[in-house]
Amino acid sequence: MLIISGYYTIAKGYGRGLTEAGKIVYLTAQLYSTNSTGRLAFLKDIVGFSDWQVDNSGNYSYKMWQFK
Repeated sequence: MLIISGYYTIAKGYGRGLTEAGKIVYLTAQLYSTNSTGRLAFLKDIVGFSDWQVDNSGNYSYKMWQFK
C-alpha cells in the first residue's frame, strides 16, 4: 500500500517463478486500485503484467506492461 497526502494505492500481485537457462524467471500479474483523484489517479483499476528475470550473478531485468 502506498499513501500520499491521504490517498492510497493498493496493489495485489500473483505470479509464478520458473527456472530457465540458468535464470529464475517470475511471470506476474498485478491488480491496482486507488481512491486518488490526483497524482495517483492513473492507477485506478489497472491490470499489469511483468517479467522479472534474475541470473546466478544477481543481475536482473524487470519489464511491466499495462493491460488495455
